[in-house]
Amino acid sequence: MKQPTDPSGPLYVQLMEEVKVRLTSITALTQDQRGIASPLVREFCFLQLRMLCELIALGCLVANGDILARSARDLGTKYKPKEMFDAVEKLHPRFYPSPRTPTRTETGWHFNDYNHHFLSREELVSLWGRCGDILHKGGLKKIINRKPPIQRSFQDVSSWVLKIQGLLNVHQIEHVGHNSGLIIYMNFGDENGVVTVHRYEAITAL
Repeated sequence: MKQPTDPSGPLYVQLMEEVKVRLTSITALTQDQRGIASPLVREFCFLQLRMLCELIALGCLVANGDILARSARDLGTKYKPKEMFDAVEKLHPRFYPSPRTPTRTETGWHFNDYNHHFLSREELVSLWGRCGDILHKGGLKKIINRKPPIQRSFQDVSSWVLKIQGLLNVHQIEHVGHNSGLIIYMNFGDENGVVTVHRYEAITAL
């Protein structure tokens, strides 16, 4: 694989920068509730997680722009991850981001599979639905029986954040045909780091 070239994909960068902002807001509020009641902190966090699921799904469409040109006309109006994924999969089964571990070699870079926990496609769809259940009040019976938890830690929220970071920290999106695609660096650990997107093309053996 050729060494990554000039950054590109401004719309994808925009989406991923928003991902970083929302993840940061979750971490900031769960570490310091600022006097806000824990049930409200929890609602805020799951609202952000739901938005993050939608941003990742939209990113799949943006990164595979050629798919949109050949897809159903209404795909660009969908917002539910499962609907988007089901439609795109028919044209490109490997559309979902693949987390990578970059390794420097004598000839450039090699991107190994990421072997830690990360947010799978199935988990993203499940999380999006769970967020909706948490954010909606529901019927009267649910309200009467519900006992809002008083929390000092938000382990489930933190677990989802870590999985999203694992998925996106350095990830690859393959284009149709698998001979080209994008390598994206989120630079989560760098306070001043910005998202960069690099295009690559596979090298044909001589």
